[in-house]
Amino acid sequence: MITDLLYFGHDVRDVSQSNARIEQCFIDEAKERFPTIRIKDAYDKAKGFRQSIELTDVDQHEYHIWLYARGWSKASASLSLLLKDEEAAENIMNAAKERYPHIFEEELISA
Repeated sequence: MITDLLYFGHDVRDVSQSNARIEQCFIDEAKERFPTIRIKDAYDKAKGFRQSIELTDVDQHEYHIWLYARGWSKASASLSLLLKDEEAAENIMNAAKERYPHIFEEELISA
């Protein structure tokens, strides 16, 4: 079983709506990618917008690859810790590029 805590920023006047939208985007993407995901609001007045995640039928490596590819790695407590290990970080990055190549394509900008 995978458990994780994702953090989306503080609930402060100037950025609350933006952080809440980012949090909702994650929830929508996660439910689409992992239909059996259990997401529990872990909001804390001091810490801000957070979501507790539980997944039972998904490989943890696949979950981390998806988080990395979709740009949620800094929000995830478990992936943030894992990426501190250089070898693990390289493995996840390479796997994400292999499984989600369209996300990593370089854009060509012409003048």
